[in-house]
Amino acid sequence: MKTIILLIGILLTCLNTILGTLLINYQLFNAIIISMVIICNTILFYSLWISRARDAYKISLSFLFILIGIIELICGSLMPFQLKDNRYIAVIAIAIVFEVLLLMITLVLSKTIKSHH
Repeated sequence: MKTIILLIGILLTCLNTILGTLLINYQLFNAIIISMVIICNTILFYSLWISRARDAYKISLSFLFILIGIIELICGSLMPFQLKDNRYIAVIAIAIVFEVLLLMITLVLSKTIKSHH
C-alpha cells in the first residue's frame, strides 16, 4: 500500500505538471498550488500508512483525507492568480493543518490505546 501511495502521488504530480504546461487556460499559479496540495496529501497518506495506527483509523482517515483533498483540489483550480486576500489559499491551508492535526491525534490515540492493552 505504501508503494502504491507514493506512485499515485508521483503520477498525479507529473500529470498536473504536464497539464499545467500544455493547457493555455490552466494557469501556472494554479498548477503549482495543486502540485503542492498533491505532494502534501501524498506525504500525509504515506505517514498514515507507515504509522502503527490501527487499521480502522487508517481506513477512516484515508476516506477523510480523500474528501478533504478533493476540496483542496477544487479550491486550487478555482482560485484567482493572487496571493493577497485569496480565500481559496486560506481554505487549503486550513484544510492541510486540519489533516495534520487529525493525523497527530490519531497517532497519539493509537499509542495510548496500545499502551493500555
